[in-house]
Amino acid sequence: SGQPARLGESGLVAPGSPVIVVGGLVAGGRDAVPMSSFGVVEVDRGLVVRYSELEMFRTNTPLLPGSIGAAVVSMDGRVVGMVAGSLASAQTTGGGLSGVIYGNRLMSAHCSSPTLVVPIERAQEIAAELREYGRIMRGFLGIQMQTMVDQAMPVVGERGRVGVLVQSVKPGSPAQRAGLRPGDRILSYSGSEIHVADELAFLIAST
Repeated sequence: SGQPARLGESGLVAPGSPVIVVGGLVAGGRDAVPMSSFGVVEVDRGLVVRYSELEMFRTNTPLLPGSIGAAVVSMDGRVVGMVAGSLASAQTTGGGLSGVIYGNRLMSAHCSSPTLVVPIERAQEIAAELREYGRIMRGFLGIQMQTMVDQAMPVVGERGRVGVLVQSVKPGSPAQRAGLRPGDRILSYSGSEIHVADELAFLIAST
């Protein structure tokens, strides 16, 4: 109908919610056929990957060629996110039907690796940054770091993670101006408790 897509809220979908990825092509040169895929939300926003929390959620929708950046749409026709890629290091839970939409046909298709989705709210923030600055703004601290491990704090399947150790500080960086030195331990950042280096890197980039 030529009308712009209606934007929804990522909070309106939860694990088990059906979604459709609008966009994707089956290879074939000039004869490439547009397709979409469908599936369900597997993990709500706040996806934990390698002990760090990413501001994404994941689905079991098959990732078709040309789907990166495609709209993820809820069953009421509202855009709730944008496809960012796939998580090759993980597998889908297999807890919901998934497949592709070809013309007027629905075809079941298994998705082995979860598809990562940026919530629509974050996608809008990124778009605003691109319009205003011409690039995505990311925070910078200026340190090299590693996760501290406390052998005396066992956790099921893992040893206790108790913050980040500063290995080096870049001259002239915000970290140096703040007085950070190699050997310092960072336990929290902007009020958030820090357990692993990836977690701190995500928080810095988000500020």
